[in-house]
Amino acid sequence: MAQAAGIPMIRTSIIPNSRPSLEAAEFVRETAPEAFDRFHKALFRAYFEQDRNIGDIDTLMDIARAEGIDADALREALTERRYAEAVDERIQWAASRGLTSTPFFIFVADKLYGVPGAQEYAVFQSVMERLGVPPRAQFGNGDAPPPDTTPRS
Repeated sequence: MAQAAGIPMIRTSIIPNSRPSLEAAEFVRETAPEAFDRFHKALFRAYFEQDRNIGDIDTLMDIARAEGIDADALREALTERRYAEAVDERIQWAASRGLTSTPFFIFVADKLYGVPGAQEYAVFQSVMERLGVPPRAQFGNGDAPPPDTTPRS
């Protein structure tokens, strides 16, 4: 689905414990907020495009260093589990609102619409129709999903 939509993505060879990457993101949010968006995107690229283990501290340090973030300070924070409580609080906040899957897509309009997990194109199309958003023209006639995203019976 991703490639059909023009999103570079590979089938990863591992399923890492992503907890260290969540704690690393909290470190960056607090210590280098101007770099947070870059770091966040770099984490996604590392895992979904480069098949890197984002649960590994050395990998996270490499990503941080490439984004101009103090990698040694990051290692120290991760080793000390300095941001574990902040991650726990964010997970609890999400769970208390019914956000229990990854990914979870939130659409805001007259009310909130939530789509849990990876879904077929038709699910997102239905939500967008409810929101009054027309289909994207790049998908051919505007009505059909890209190839390989049609729901299968």
